[in-house]
Amino acid sequence: MYIGLFGGAFDPIHYGHLLLADQCLELCELNEVWFIPTGIPPHKNKPIASSKERLSMLKLATKDHFKFRINNIEIERNCISYTIDTINQLKKRFPTFKFCVLIADEWLLQLKSWKNYNQIINNCQIVAVNRGGRKITSKNIIQSLDDELKKKITFIKIPGIELSSSDIRQRIKDKKSIKFMTTKNVESFILKNNLYA
Repeated sequence: MYIGLFGGAFDPIHYGHLLLADQCLELCELNEVWFIPTGIPPHKNKPIASSKERLSMLKLATKDHFKFRINNIEIERNCISYTIDTINQLKKRFPTFKFCVLIADEWLLQLKSWKNYNQIINNCQIVAVNRGGRKITSKNIIQSLDDELKKKITFIKIPGIELSSSDIRQRIKDKKSIKFMTTKNVESFILKNNLYA
C-alpha cells in the first residue's frame, strides 16, 4: 500500500483540500489518502473548532470517496503534532506500507524548521503541491531550495483554487455565504452548530 498523508487543521475542510488529495491520489498513483487532523499544531494557532467537530466535518466531506480515509493519530496524542512523530508511529503500526507526505508547496520554505526534518525527508517522499491565491509562485519556492532537498521532493501542479479555511471562517463571521467553498453537508454542519460565527 502506498499512502499519502495529508495533515492539517481542516478548520474547516474545503474543496481546495479535497481537490489536492484527489489529484495527488491520481498523479502519485496512491492507494489511499489519509487525512490527519492536527492535535496542537507547532506552526499555527490552536484550531477554533474542537477536535470532535473537525473530525465530524472531515467524515462528512470524505464519506463518498472510497480512497479517502481519516486517521486521528495526532488528536489521540493530545500534544504538539510533529510530522516526524506521526510518521514514526504509522511506520510501526503499518510496517509494510510506504508513505508520502502531501503539503502545499509554500510549506517547503519552513521545512528545515520542522522537528527532525532530515528524518522526514529520508523516511518519506515529500509531495509539494501548488496552491492558488498566493503572492509567491511555485517557481520562486523551487529556486530557493538547495539541490539536495529538491531531490527528495515531488512537485505536483494541480488546478489552483483560491480557498482557505481562514477566509471561510471570516466569511462566516461577516455573515457571508460559503456556498460552493466546501461540501453541502459540511456547510450545513457549520451553520447548525453555529461554528466560527
